[in-house]
Amino acid sequence: MPYFFFDFCDDDGRDEDTDGIEFPNIEAAYLDAYHSVIDIWAEARHEGRDVIRHRIVIRDTTGSIVMELPFGEVLGAASRG
Repeated sequence: MPYFFFDFCDDDGRDEDTDGIEFPNIEAAYLDAYHSVIDIWAEARHEGRDVIRHRIVIRDTTGSIVMELPFGEVLGAASRG
């Protein structure tokens, strides 16, 4: 199974994931990142922090970006769905 790396990006820069997580495919990695965004937002909201401009960047083992999940887009989709 392939490994994917989830980098957390905020106004201060990018926190690169050096461990990675094994998933059967990019769709499974996306779903995990999607749920992580919602969890991070809920915790931040509880703490009074605004994370709407943050994002998670998913990379493959070559370091190539395969997907980006802006919190604003995920949270907008979550509120509609």
